[in-house]
Amino acid sequence: MQNKIFELELNTLYAISQKFGQVLDLDHTLMATLEILSKNMAMERGTVTLKDQHTGLLKIIASHGLDPLEQQRGIYHPARASPGRSLKPPSPSPFPTSAKSPCS
Repeated sequence: MQNKIFELELNTLYAISQKFGQVLDLDHTLMATLEILSKNMAMERGTVTLKDQHTGLLKIIASHGLDPLEQQRGIYHPARASPGRSLKPPSPSPFPTSAKSPCS
């Protein structure tokens, strides 16, 4: 079972890396990445949020499973981060870490 999960995660990362290597359009690449995560990992809702250098606010720039209004409302103050979560930089990991990782 663990090997199947590892294989799925590895295939997902490979598919995502292919998208980043093909397209120079960031919006398209991020949407394709979220679509891959949805398809391969059964992700129902996900966002990519970046900090605006001018305002300092965090803004959703790509999403999956949100309607346009929800995405448009996705602007947060860094001290508040996203609803119910605190922002702890850096932690860009779409997959939970495991002490029993086959790579260790």
